[in-house]
Order: sequence, then structure tokens, then C-alpha cells
Amino acid sequence: MEKGDTPMANLSSPNRFGTVKISYSKIDAFIRRITRVFSSVAGGAVLSLFLLVLVNVFLRAIFNSPFKHTDEIVRFNMAWIVYFGFAYTLRIGRHIAIDALTSHFSEELRKKVNKVSVILVSVWIMMISYGGWKLWLDLFRKGQRSFGLLEVELWIPGLCIILGLSWFSAEGLNEVVKTFLGMTDKKPEAET
Repeated sequence: MEKGDTPMANLSSPNRFGTVKISYSKIDAFIRRITRVFSSVAGGAVLSLFLLVLVNVFLRAIFNSPFKHTDEIVRFNMAWIVYFGFAYTLRIGRHIAIDALTSHFSEELRKKVNKVSVILVSVWIMMISYGGWKLWLDLFRKGQRSFGLLEVELWIPGLCIILGLSWFSAEGLNEVVKTFLGMTDKKPEAET
């Protein structure tokens, strides 16, 4: 530290800020890898859903004996697809956004509004995650079962709620940090 520098002044220097960005990019890369695992699970659930319905159609058409549990398994798979797809959709910037108003703002004002919206969205995600955890704990404590033929304890398929929403929260917080560090480039990762 130079004579007269304060620790805060040194922290805000361009060199220090670049170091923080480089360090955080490693954390972001780790989060990206985990998010890809979640998206792979969601993709696998889509594939299994397709195969299950296809096999069921053949069983019904050829043998007149469909698999009785298909409807219930399809519902559970849909939950895994949705909850495990949330974080990936946020990461690649594909959630629904309406920019009819903000597209008329200046670049500087748009950046400020984006920072506020990223914080609000992350708080909203965390509130939903909290509700998801409460729901899951309630299902676990009561041992409530599904109404279908399988009669599965609902906390088991409900794991997708707490896992998916918790990781969605992690991606939301990651988005906040990246926005404030100026690391957002919102080009779709699926194309890279």
C-alpha cells in the first residue's frame, strides 16, 4: 500500500477489481458446471418422459395392456423438468422479460434498472425457495402419499422442489454478484 492510501481506496482500484473478477469467475465456472448437471437431469427426464409415453402407446395399441402408472410418473417427471430447468433458464437469460419500457431508457439508466431488477428477482426466488422448503418439510412430516396407483410418499418426488429451487436461488445470487461486478454478457450459453 502506498503512503496515504486507505484500505478502501486500495480495494476500489482497477487492479484489485480485476482480481476480484478473475477470482469470482472461478466460482461462476463452478456454478455453471452444477447448473449444467441440473439441466442434464431435466433433459434426461424429458427423454424418459418421451420413452415412457411411447412404450405405453405401443403396449396399449399392440397388447391392449398399458402401463398403469404412466400418468403418475409423467406428472412427477414434469415436476423434475420444471424445477431442475429453472437455474439453467436463468443462466442463459431465457426467462420471460418485458423490455418495452426499458428499451427506451438510456444505457446508463437501463444498467441501473437492471441492477435493481436482478436484486428483486433474486429476493423473489429466495422467497419461493423458502416456501418450497416449508412445503417439502410438511410433506415429509405428514408422510402424505400421492393419490395415484403408486401411492408414493410425496416428499420423495418433492425433492425436486427443494433441490431445484435452492439451486435456482444460487444462480440468482450468482447473477446479482456478476451484475455488480460487471460480468454479465447475457449471450445464450447454449450457442457457445
